[in-house]
Amino acid sequence: MKKKKILAIAIGGIMSVSVVLPGISTIHKMNVNSGFTVNANESEEINFEYVKKHSKEQSFYNSNKGGKFKIYVSTLHVDPLNKVKEVAIYGKLEIPLMSQDIGVSEFDGKLGLGDENFIKYNGAIKSFLIWAPEDKNGKYDKQIFKHDGNIFVRGDSITLTLGGEEYTLKVPDKPMTIDGSFLENAVTEHWGNYMAAVNAGLEIKKDTKDAYLKKNDEARSLLEKINKGDVDITQEQVEKMRKELNEAFGNMIPEPFDRSGIEKQLKIADEMLDKNGKNGKRYTKETYYSLLDAYSVGKDLISREDLKGIVTSKEGEPIKTHRDFRKAEQDLIDKIKNLKMESYVQTDVSDLEEAYYNAVEKMPKEGFGYAEPSRTEFYDTLDKIDKMLKIDKIYADRAEIDRAKEELEKAVGDLQEVKLDMSAKFNVHVKYMHKMKDAVSPLIKEYFKDENGKDIESTFEAVQGQEVRIPLNSPIIKKFKGYHPSTFHYESDDTTLKLVRVIKTKDGRQHVVFRANAKNMTAGASLGIFYEDGEIAPPAQNDPLKPNARTEEDDNYRIAKNIKTGDLSKKKDEKGDVAKLPETGDNDDVMAACGTLMLAGFGVAVAIRRKPKE
Repeated sequence: MKKKKILAIAIGGIMSVSVVLPGISTIHKMNVNSGFTVNANESEEINFEYVKKHSKEQSFYNSNKGGKFKIYVSTLHVDPLNKVKEVAIYGKLEIPLMSQDIGVSEFDGKLGLGDENFIKYNGAIKSFLIWAPEDKNGKYDKQIFKHDGNIFVRGDSITLTLGGEEYTLKVPDKPMTIDGSFLENAVTEHWGNYMAAVNAGLEIKKDTKDAYLKKNDEARSLLEKINKGDVDITQEQVEKMRKELNEAFGNMIPEPFDRSGIEKQLKIADEMLDKNGKNGKRYTKETYYSLLDAYSVGKDLISREDLKGIVTSKEGEPIKTHRDFRKAEQDLIDKIKNLKMESYVQTDVSDLEEAYYNAVEKMPKEGFGYAEPSRTEFYDTLDKIDKMLKIDKIYADRAEIDRAKEELEKAVGDLQEVKLDMSAKFNVHVKYMHKMKDAVSPLIKEYFKDENGKDIESTFEAVQGQEVRIPLNSPIIKKFKGYHPSTFHYESDDTTLKLVRVIKTKDGRQHVVFRANAKNMTAGASLGIFYEDGEIAPPAQNDPLKPNARTEEDDNYRIAKNIKTGDLSKKKDEKGDVAKLPETGDNDDVMAACGTLMLAGFGVAVAIRRKPKE
């Protein structure tokens, strides 16, 4: 078993550095291919002699066996956060005691002391002992034993059972040598993240960057002193340096993004895209979709907030950098410049539109729901046709329209209905969330709260398997001043599973659609509504560009401006009374289905861009 007093900080091989960044001391101004390392001492083996040297001897007498033995407990590391100690343990019998007196058993190619000899630590953890391999005496003549591997101890003592008697062993509070491993780990990790961010094109405020680089140099210098055996350094100094380095790294702030260049090009793109499909002219398919791709990237970037740190929030997506903004701006310039016009005759899509809106209105008969996978295939086909009618119809020929219509008719015809168990009722709990103020990531949300500080929540009853629709003007989708609903999440789905959809009827009214399903009928199901800043929904691209925004129709282009909230005609229940939404007391267009309240829609429809006001 090997241990380095200080693990090597290996800069070589991490990444290629072609420039010397300002503020970095001479120790960092090097060719990374040189294999430069800091604090690279020779490895020391954790054996009997090492543990004996780095511990205080503890002597005991075993009355059952009539002999003495000594124990050596060496604390190798102490975690600065939870104070857990990494400990190595050795022991040595004194003559006349030998291994034959204590016990010998063989397992996994090792010689153990037998099940009756063991240590206990952290209250209940029991672990057995072996005869040390470095003791070269015969099988029954050995004197040195150990715990096989290090243990991690909370507290200041452990219990040893040996030769039928129990002993308390003291665990040192601190290592007998200065432990710089946690500081070194911090140096290595922070430096790797810093260089990755800089190489990716992130620009950092100079004062915060310089403060980090200065502290990084100080930490490296301290580690070098530890390796040289500087006796004046204390463990407290090392821990203080680690905390200061962490703080300096965490305090680095990226420069704000300059969105003006992209915004200018998006405005030009809007003007150019408005011409598409007008007066018998259209852009060639290749140049049109190429611009849409660049448009999508640009819209996504300008919607992002300025970064509060230089490290990704571990959500799987790399941080966007200033280089990405410059690249997106240039890409828009190039794609706008490359647009090419051609003459065309618009294919008649009225029959496909009629089939689509008829399908949108389709619902299972009372007391029934849709069976999977036919339900998912149906809604996937609706999404596909919706995109064709919103974006692709300028480029679709008669054959494509006919194929799309056939595909839609097949999806409708394949829908399978299943009878519902009307007694299988549960509550759907609706909660309302928005981005947490000053959070390190825009994905960190907090709940809207009432005047008493409690989370605002709505509840309605559903039946297992029920097709649920909630109109966007339903009181279930609450209004909050300064915010608009953005995305909807059933049972914590991040939209990947498409558990929630948005459909729009021919009259332009949107509904959120999902299949009621609860794994635990008592606990019910959850529906989360995320809200964004601003009372008007920002523009966003339609599939395949960018999901999770809302749409308004504009001939051959869908434009996200706001959510329709006009009154819908009232639907009465079988008793002739207007149905009320649970926990609101408000009336709305509630449709009776399956004998239960059927609500229409949370949605994830999307749009391409905002249309300029005429």
